[in-house]
Amino acid sequence: MEERYEIRGKIGQGGLGAVYRGFDTRMNREIAIKRISVNEEDPALKEESTKQLMQEAGALASLQHPHIVTVYDVGSDEDGPYVVMELINGKTLDELIENAPLTWNDFRELALQTEEALIAAQEL
Repeated sequence: MEERYEIRGKIGQGGLGAVYRGFDTRMNREIAIKRISVNEEDPALKEESTKQLMQEAGALASLQHPHIVTVYDVGSDEDGPYVVMELINGKTLDELIENAPLTWNDFRELALQTEEALIAAQEL
């Protein structure tokens, strides 16, 4: 990963790992890199988690939909598995509703976009 992707800062942290802002030096574009935390103490669990991640990312990479993030690459290195994907600049849902609730029209639009993405994913 080090030869192609540069990590430029952490975007967020979750229970399964962290997402970083990055840069793809070959394609000359900003990206998001998701690093998955795996149990280092259990080699079998680490291998199974990595395998499952690669399968899921491969399936997601085959989806092309305006409301689903595009996966560019998956891999694994000495730090564990990672997924390289489209970087979406903007606010999270939490940030959108932090100061004021969504209007009915904004909520409706968000719900419709989510529904369209779920239907596309289900058809995979």
